[in-house]
Amino acid sequence: MIIYHDPLASDTNSAAGTADDPNIRDARYSTDALPGQSASFRIDAPSGEWAATPKPLMPDPAITYTVYGATSDSTSSTSHVSFQADDASELKPGEVLVQRYDESRQVTVDAVVPLQEFLHEAQDRENCQ
Repeated sequence: MIIYHDPLASDTNSAAGTADDPNIRDARYSTDALPGQSASFRIDAPSGEWAATPKPLMPDPAITYTVYGATSDSTSSTSHVSFQADDASELKPGEVLVQRYDESRQVTVDAVVPLQEFLHEAQDRENCQ
C-alpha cells in the first residue's frame, strides 16, 4: 500500500518529488504475504507482518493524502482514495472509506461503508475497470 500527496496542493514545505512525478511518497506498507483476500492495519502503527518504509505515516491535518494498494511488481493495483487526518480518525473498526461517483451531482464523494459491504463489492466483476 502506498500513501502519497501532492506538495502543490498543501501548505507544507515538503521537498517535491521528481519532474516526472511531482507527488511525494509519504509511506509504503508491505508484507511478504496477505493472510487472505483483504488486509487491514493502522497506518500510524502497522503490526504483525506489516512494515512501513521509511516510517509509519503520522497524518498532517493540512495535507490531503492519496492511498492505493498494489502488488510489489505493479502488475495489479486498487483504485486510489484520498483522505485527510480527520477522515481516518473518524473511521471505526469494521468501516472502510471509499469514494464513489455521485451521478446527480457529477462529483466524487466520500462514503463510509461496512467492511463486509466493501469486500462484497470488491468481488463483483461489475466494479472492476
